[in-house]
Amino acid sequence: MRANIKTYEWIKAILRQFDSLKKNQRILVLLLLAAILFNVYYNLIYKNQSQALRSAKSEQSVVNNSLARLKSQMPDMNKEKDRLALSKRTFNTLRERLRTLESELPTQESVPQLLGELVRQAAGYSIDFISIRPKTGKGRQEYSELVIEMKLSSSYTDLANYLNRLESISRFIRADNIVMENMKDGFRSNVDSTIALSTLLGEPGIGKKEVVSVPAEPLAIERNPFASIFRPILEAGKKEEYSLSGIITTGAQPTAIINNEVYRIGDRVDSRAIIKILPGMVVLSDGRDNKILYLEKQ
Repeated sequence: MRANIKTYEWIKAILRQFDSLKKNQRILVLLLLAAILFNVYYNLIYKNQSQALRSAKSEQSVVNNSLARLKSQMPDMNKEKDRLALSKRTFNTLRERLRTLESELPTQESVPQLLGELVRQAAGYSIDFISIRPKTGKGRQEYSELVIEMKLSSSYTDLANYLNRLESISRFIRADNIVMENMKDGFRSNVDSTIALSTLLGEPGIGKKEVVSVPAEPLAIERNPFASIFRPILEAGKKEEYSLSGIITTGAQPTAIINNEVYRIGDRVDSRAIIKILPGMVVLSDGRDNKILYLEKQ
């Protein structure tokens, strides 16, 4: 209470002293007082608030830049939806394709039918089966694998045509290993061969297709695969001599007289086969190279 009284008296004394001043002096005092108040306001209030405002604006600029950067990095939701829809369609297509392929896989129950089809495909060829041994084992991932080892006797031509037929049984059957003995009596003679076939086995279920094959076109094998193309094959001490003395091209099948014997296309003269009979010449082949016989002038 006393402090308030003293302050009040101090203010009255100042006002009395201010009133005692001249007009010009009072203006100067007011200007000085205003300058002091402005200086106090600027340093104590405005300056701090201005710094805080500049700091807030700087932080706001940083935040805006961060938001703009994040917005630019964010994917377009419409494009992502389109990509997701495309991925779903692709997945469904692949799943249906996988189901189709799985439906074509032979199952354990169809193994006897598959073995019968392997034998049936040899019809029409001179192939003698020595043994057929199926064996199942662990394959890739969840699929089992069937390995079939076949031992048979046939000519090279019949064997090649038989393998060509096997491709029509199933796209999953492949020949992993083929071993055959050398053919000593010409490539049309019989030879013992071992063939290892393998295929994946599907799970037993509904929708499995029966083993059905499409007949394959026969192959024309004229070359001995065991004969070198650089060295001629001649029987020891035997020299090939041919005498073409006559050609008849009229009629359904042309004929030729070689070494006083009558031959048609496809017949063999020693180790060579007749592949063409033309007016004035005959073409022979041993599966490696051709030999042309010209009609002898009478």
